[in-house]
Amino acid sequence: MVVVEIGLVVGLLGIPDGGLGVLWPSLRHTFHRPVGDLGILVLAGTVPYLLASVFSGRSVRRTGIGMLTVAIGVVATAALVGWAVAPAWGVVLGAFAVLGWSRGSTDAALNAHVSATEGVRRLGLLHASYGVGATAGPLLVSVVLAAGGGWRAVVGLIAGGAALVTVGAVAARRGWGAAAGGSGAGAAGSGVAGSGVAAGGSGQGAGGRGGVAAVLVVFTLYTAAEASTGAWAFTVLTQSRHVDRGIAGVAVAAYWGALTAGRFGVAAIGHRVGRGRAICGGAALALVGVVVFAVGGRLGALGLPLAGLGFAPMFPVMVSLIPDRVGVARSATVIGWAIGLAAVGGPVGTALAGAVADGAGVAAIGLVLVGLSALVLVAGVIAFQGDP
Repeated sequence: MVVVEIGLVVGLLGIPDGGLGVLWPSLRHTFHRPVGDLGILVLAGTVPYLLASVFSGRSVRRTGIGMLTVAIGVVATAALVGWAVAPAWGVVLGAFAVLGWSRGSTDAALNAHVSATEGVRRLGLLHASYGVGATAGPLLVSVVLAAGGGWRAVVGLIAGGAALVTVGAVAARRGWGAAAGGSGAGAAGSGVAGSGVAAGGSGQGAGGRGGVAAVLVVFTLYTAAEASTGAWAFTVLTQSRHVDRGIAGVAVAAYWGALTAGRFGVAAIGHRVGRGRAICGGAALALVGVVVFAVGGRLGALGLPLAGLGFAPMFPVMVSLIPDRVGVARSATVIGWAIGLAAVGGPVGTALAGAVADGAGVAAIGLVLVGLSALVLVAGVIAFQGDP
């Protein structure tokens, strides 16, 4: 039940991320916003997400991960309802800020919990669940909009899903505590399953170049590249290259679908592949896919699944390395920092692309995405090439 509940929670987190780029043209027309305000919307949730991520370890210790998940579910449902019925742009921004707090708490707490108790394969499954939601997001939005439902109907459906998951969290909360061994964040001294390195040991990764600071930089750059690609691909395809909206929605879904498939691959064989190799190889493939998208014209959509597949292993594998570098006792705190900085990277990358679009046109977004992906590759090689 705990595994199912975690999958549902994380999958629900992915739906707004995957669907927001497809939802944005309709949403902005309702409130008469310029195209670049997608970055402002995403940034509205950044500070609450960051604060919630940083303090998630303390929250888990006080309430337990089960009760924290219930509370987060209630807040997220209320925020989504507020967004769905928002009469003005300011209300949308406020609802997104509250949603950002709930998402930051959930993301950091679950990553720390699974990293400390399960290891890289279960982390792959955790992030694959997110990918399922992100893949479903653009498809859900496309279907509802094609049926004439409007963006409010889409957000209302997501709110209904959040309410159902919250009810499930109430039923499962006791099992979460038992799965964590009563600690709320994993029993100290547990190893990273399948990694071959004790969680409290030094390992080769602990002595890798740049240490923890370099890892945190890669988290920030990675989410900037991944999130901005997912958020802006639909706009680039439809407004710059005049691709049919239905086809563009499928292309964005293919991006998230490939990312999901890659993370299921991590869940299946992540313990057999060197983690440094997975991160650096993934970054290289993602860069190739983004370049194809940026320069390929109407056929550039074919690069999106390549980019998604390349990005797929990076986040769960990086999280799995943190207990090796800092030990289980500190891992929840450091993972909170990582999730928080990742939360900064995504909105900043999205806002940067939006600012470029407002100044130089939507077609210039592809160059921003290439630049971000190239930085991910360089930083990934510096930080992780020595990891086992």
